[in-house]
Amino acid sequence: MSKTSRKSTSLLIILVMLVCTLSFAFFANETRKEIYFLCANFTQGTPVDSVIRQLDTAELSHYEINDSDTGSIIMLTSGLVFKVASCRIETDSDDAVMSATFRYHI
Repeated sequence: MSKTSRKSTSLLIILVMLVCTLSFAFFANETRKEIYFLCANFTQGTPVDSVIRQLDTAELSHYEINDSDTGSIIMLTSGLVFKVASCRIETDSDDAVMSATFRYHI
């Protein structure tokens, strides 16, 4: 393999790595924004069925519902952002939102 061939192969590898990194950064940022804006939709008193309907529209994140003593806790997050961005939605026994908190752990 000649020096120019090795050099062009190295440049191609660097270019592919750069494109992959930029693509990942773009989608990670879009995921963070999706979680942030969905979380901002949920104010105190919002019915849980409305929350679930909106969360079902998420394309880059997922949610999990866990029962708690006072109602339930819905966690919205994504593996794409290594669960660094999350939204914690706490509901009461009447299936209404008590609080929705966005967290960005860096």
